Amino acid sequence: MIDFSYIISTLETEEQRTTADNICNEYYEFMYKISFKILKNVPDAEDAVIQTVLNICKSIDVFVGKPQS
Repeated sequence: MIDFSYIISTLETEEQRTTADNICNEYYEFMYKISFKILKNVPDAEDAVIQTVLNICKSIDVFVGKPQS
């Protein structure tokens, strides 16, 4: 699993960091499998997952405070 702690640590509040960490832990495998299936190589799939995590962090306020299903 890719270590996202540096990316997540840049978020402003603990609630944002916790939410981003929860999303990454819950959906990492799904994001990686889909990326690998499309891109067909490990480095590109990992880059796609990192870009997705960056986008999640940029839009974290959409997720903060929402109940997890």
